[in-house]
Amino acid sequence: MSLVVEAILPYSVTTSLDGLGREMSSLDSEGVQTNTRYDSMGRPWFKSYPFDVASGEVGERQEFDSLGRIFRSTRGYRPDVNACDAPGACVVDLYFTGNCTRVEVQRGPSDVTVKWSCHTSFGNPDEQRLTQIGDEWGRDPS
Repeated sequence: MSLVVEAILPYSVTTSLDGLGREMSSLDSEGVQTNTRYDSMGRPWFKSYPFDVASGEVGERQEFDSLGRIFRSTRGYRPDVNACDAPGACVVDLYFTGNCTRVEVQRGPSDVTVKWSCHTSFGNPDEQRLTQIGDEWGRDPS
């Protein structure tokens, strides 16, 4: 593990890196900390929000499919209890079908917002040209 210290006195930030040079945690001189945890494939599955050590760690958890895409993001996740602060209002699910993506955001126990978008299926895969968008009723807002 390596440590990197950045300082503009009296403020400083100490960053801990793992053996691959990835940021594991950072701690500033005010006591605010952030952590990042990686899975066995090297993907960041948990990134904490800035927190005070006394208040406990909370952040965003990401789950990946077999192609390495994020398919579920859990906000307000607490790794020490393996749960989020508001169980009915913390999950974002992503569904992939061909060149279309459907996003479901849970805002409450029975309140889910659905958005979908489609992109071109040819050319540079990093350049996603938007071809269509819609809402949960299948309406195209354009």
